[in-house]
Amino acid sequence: MDYYCIGVQEQLSAYIDKKVSNIEKTLINNHLKTCPDCRYVLNQLKLVDWNLRNEDEIEIPAIELEMLRKSTIDAEMSTPEKNSITKTNTNQSNRTTHTFNGNKNKNKKQNTMQKTTFATVYEIQQRNIRKATMFTEFIPGLNKSGQLVQYTGKKIKDSIFSRISKSIGG
Repeated sequence: MDYYCIGVQEQLSAYIDKKVSNIEKTLINNHLKTCPDCRYVLNQLKLVDWNLRNEDEIEIPAIELEMLRKSTIDAEMSTPEKNSITKTNTNQSNRTTHTFNGNKNKNKKQNTMQKTTFATVYEIQQRNIRKATMFTEFIPGLNKSGQLVQYTGKKIKDSIFSRISKSIGG
């Protein structure tokens, strides 16, 4: 296999997906006419592509799915933030609860309360939203625009109030 074959084989996936330019397509077609190795690789890629496109569902084994779920939830739960959450199993019931240690001020004693799984997931979602909207703090003029909206709203309200008062005769 020569150096040109390596370049062609790197482009075969894009060639199958029709994401190459007309010139590249012509060059690849001409090369495929003369190179049995690249034709073989193309046929193998077409088979894989066909199998993936025509597969109804790709089933993930239950063990892998459980490991993935545990790793993502455990990773999110172990993220250090203002609050720490630890998972515990209660013997009195069959459901899992989580201990929540509110730690707003390090000098104060920790407040501990039991939370259900729903409350924990809710807290994780709140944390995700907080992280996702954190970038808005860095948008220039965002605070000023909020003040401008409040100022304009007040002026419009005053203007409407005065017009209504005049129309009533007051």
